[in-house]
Amino acid sequence: MVGTLQKLINTKVVKYLGPQPISTLQNYLDTPIDRKVSKPSLMVTEMQKRLNAGTFVK
Repeated sequence: MVGTLQKLINTKVVKYLGPQPISTLQNYLDTPIDRKVSKPSLMVTEMQKRLNAGTFVK
């Protein structure tokens, strides 16, 4: 799933969700970039919002 997500956002596929892939996803979603999944996570909230609306892929 992580590899597929990385392909969707056009980043290097490393198949793990570490600091660099997280920052790339945060940038893709236009959320603050802190290289971690915070609690609460604006990145996760925005990703869920876009998935629900069918607008995740730009």
